[in-house]
Amino acid sequence: MSGGKKKTKLINVSLNAGVPVFEDEFRLELYDEESSRPHEERYITIGHNKISDILYVVYTMRGYNKTRLISVRRAEPHERRLYQKMHGGDNEQEQSDRYL
Repeated sequence: MSGGKKKTKLINVSLNAGVPVFEDEFRLELYDEESSRPHEERYITIGHNKISDILYVVYTMRGYNKTRLISVRRAEPHERRLYQKMHGGDNEQEQSDRYL
């Protein structure tokens, strides 16, 4: 790789794995201004999938009550820290214990 930059490998997971994230009462909901278009607003949710993974989910709304998942992946370390910081968890294990 040129320029000494590290390439981060993003691990995608199935779209179905992202559905339980919406049930996480502590999830973070963000508007994705950079990826939104006039005909399609996009949102990001960071939360647990009940199996101890913190996931990063990109989605859009279709109509009034349909959610279309665009992508789901494991949250990167900085996204995990943000999730944990926002909800007072000191470590990932403490956060995942909620679902055991």
